[in-house]
Amino acid sequence: MVLSFKGLSASILNNVFIILISLILGYKYSGKKIKPVNVFIYWILAVITLMIVYLAYWIRYPQNMNIWQLLHIFFPVLTNSSAMLTGLLCCILVQPYLYNLQARLSAKQNTLLLIALTLLGFTISVGKYSFDKSIYGLYLILFFVWGMFLAKTRTSRKFRISFTILIIISLLVMILGVYGFYAIYWYQRLERGKVVDWNYQLLSNITSPLVFIVTITLFLISEKAIKKLSVNNLIIFIPVIIFAQAKNDTFFLVRSFLPDHLNFIFSIVILLILDYGITFFYRRFILNFRSVKKILSNNDDLLKFLSRFCHQLFNWIQKNKVALLTLVWLLILSFSSYLIVSDHLKVSVLNNTSCNAITFLLAQETGTIVLTAIFLYVVFMLVYLIHTGYWFSIILVSLLTIFWSIANKIKLNIKRGCNFS
Repeated sequence: MVLSFKGLSASILNNVFIILISLILGYKYSGKKIKPVNVFIYWILAVITLMIVYLAYWIRYPQNMNIWQLLHIFFPVLTNSSAMLTGLLCCILVQPYLYNLQARLSAKQNTLLLIALTLLGFTISVGKYSFDKSIYGLYLILFFVWGMFLAKTRTSRKFRISFTILIIISLLVMILGVYGFYAIYWYQRLERGKVVDWNYQLLSNITSPLVFIVTITLFLISEKAIKKLSVNNLIIFIPVIIFAQAKNDTFFLVRSFLPDHLNFIFSIVILLILDYGITFFYRRFILNFRSVKKILSNNDDLLKFLSRFCHQLFNWIQKNKVALLTLVWLLILSFSSYLIVSDHLKVSVLNNTSCNAITFLLAQETGTIVLTAIFLYVVFMLVYLIHTGYWFSIILVSLLTIFWSIANKIKLNIKRGCNFS
């Protein structure tokens, strides 16, 4: 097995991208303490982006829809939708404390502390740090603090030139080191006849000081452009993060009949346009809602903000409880209708094997349940508009659904009896 230079380059660029975004956010959020409400702004935008991605995915692959994907949309942190998103949200939460800590330390103390933490992270992880879990995103706080520190540090032209030379040396050492470790890895496997725990990607991992040197050099080169970037425009990074790290491959949205390299460039352009459209819609409409403005207006601390948000959410649920309870009942009715049709809570799948109907419906046919519930809700609204009686409408729709399911059950039993004969 040959180590692909294309794959190695993609891995390095991905790590550089993650660190660079963290540095930029830390750089722009270094001027003053920020409100915890910014977490709410980023989280809502992430949810909207995930809704668009999964909606397009369900339209393209409706058979893959399940209930766990709904949890990925509304709870991206708990469901490991994006470790990078989790890390950046945590960076914003702890920014006031980091701001106070850096203010107490001198420039020399900040430099030594950050260098020590960078080397310590690389030493402890031994280059095996991965971003497959949300909790691992907390490591981005280190790069966020680096960005805050660089915003208060002036770098000379000679310093930048020396770092530009250092980036060339770092890239050479990184690439040659990875290929050298890879050769040692296969030598030990083939010659000694056993699998060894040898990390050949030690130098290209996100904790590697070499990767950090490459990233910080690119950051310093583009510092003038970063300074012109408005803090209000930082939300444009959220859809980019979702597109880059979402569980489902978002490039299915823009696949074409072009060659692979041109299709990749075309996909990047389309996703950037989609990113701009999402953020424009978010700032123009969502953030201008009266209720959202009210939430964002106060300068509460985190606990007060969460308390006020939960209070307003509870008031909204109270106001719309009839519609929400109706929808919940129709979801239960839709789910029950499929259980009625099943054969003693068993369904036949591939190779004539049977499995539990409840498990099968929740894991594989959640989309069918949701679509059926939406159809029942539309029927309910039509009956309600004609008769204007809530209980009459909901009971009529429920009885029709149950009778229809029983009729299908009888029909399937008759077919089974005929096949058995």
